[in-house]
Amino acid sequence: MGFPTAVRMGFVVDVAGYGRRSAPEKIDLQQRVAAFVAEVLRDLNLRIDETHHHGTGDGMVVFLPSELDVHRALARLLRSAAEALAEDNRRYRDRMRLRIAAVIGPLGPAAIGFSGDAIVEAGRLVDSDALRGALADRPDSDLVFAVSDQLHEYAGLRTDEFRPVDVRVKEFQGRAWLWNGPAGGEPVAHPGPPVFTLAPPHPPDCVIGIRPGRIMRVHDVDIWVNSENTDMEMARFNEFSISSIIRYNGARRDAAGHVVDDVIADALAKAVDGRRPVAPGAAFVTGSGCLAGTNAVRWIIHVAAVHGEPGAGFRQVRRVGVCVANALAQAERLAREDAEVRTILFPMLGTGGAGAPAPATAGELVDAAAFHLTTTPGTRLRGIYFLAFTDAERAALEGALAGHPALRPAAHGPMWT
Repeated sequence: MGFPTAVRMGFVVDVAGYGRRSAPEKIDLQQRVAAFVAEVLRDLNLRIDETHHHGTGDGMVVFLPSELDVHRALARLLRSAAEALAEDNRRYRDRMRLRIAAVIGPLGPAAIGFSGDAIVEAGRLVDSDALRGALADRPDSDLVFAVSDQLHEYAGLRTDEFRPVDVRVKEFQGRAWLWNGPAGGEPVAHPGPPVFTLAPPHPPDCVIGIRPGRIMRVHDVDIWVNSENTDMEMARFNEFSISSIIRYNGARRDAAGHVVDDVIADALAKAVDGRRPVAPGAAFVTGSGCLAGTNAVRWIIHVAAVHGEPGAGFRQVRRVGVCVANALAQAERLAREDAEVRTILFPMLGTGGAGAPAPATAGELVDAAAFHLTTTPGTRLRGIYFLAFTDAERAALEGALAGHPALRPAAHGPMWT
């Protein structure tokens, strides 16, 4: 299908040492690259079907929508690539090392693939001796990332995070900028956003805070809350939602990544037991499936945060704070039964596909959490966290926390990447 020629930012991913792998190993690597790209795009709030892309056998070519804010997207792309690759390599014995090149320029359709100098430049950069040598010189690193000279200048990146290299490949000659990146392939840690507790005279036993970024990077929270619809039917695996992420990553999968046991969705159906639709705000508890091993999650609490309207899609329920209240009531029960359960994580309920405004939602969620702590002086919980996937969600949550009269700043949260 054709698309208009436009200036776009794109990147090429290439797996080092791909040709030395066996046929089954190559298949596994292709699946891992696809999953890696999907994770990186999630950090850009994009799905793969919103990009122009194709596979290269040992990697992928991906060009982003032309309306994307390049300045912010490139900075996030760099960090996300390092984090997603480090996360991938923690799960597999076959270490995947990548060369990535990012470029900007006109891109349009062609009889075979895409047209434009940008895609040629990206291919030359990723295959250059400069990138191959950089990866060979850093045996403890799994990633080298080059940015074209034009993109580096356009995005206004800090020069102290890059070093220039001259690239000569076939007919191509030019300058690129190698990202210094996190040492050893590990993401750089930064102080977390502030956390809050109840103001005196209430005891500061439980903090309320923010976890920025993707939910799959959270490894130290006991309970995850799933934003579900009033039919309590989890999203399909290929959808872009908290429900689909929890469902897929909690399921048991074969070596090819195909689901063989839909653990969490089946458990939710059993818990609901045919009583659909459920009341807005209703909360059901299930196990966490494979998330127990990958992310140390003990329980999933599913709340009815959105409801469907014929011809209009999903809408956030009228009183979304009830979802928080009911989920926290279930969490207190779980904490009484298990001394190891002490923390809970909420997504921004109803702000995704349902499109509810982040500031208003953040205010309701924070207010419900503060009210729970105020009225539950013997709480066994020690941390109530809200997931901020986007900068807008983080700003909304920070504003709601800082402006709440019952809360006061306690300290900075955990280190985050």
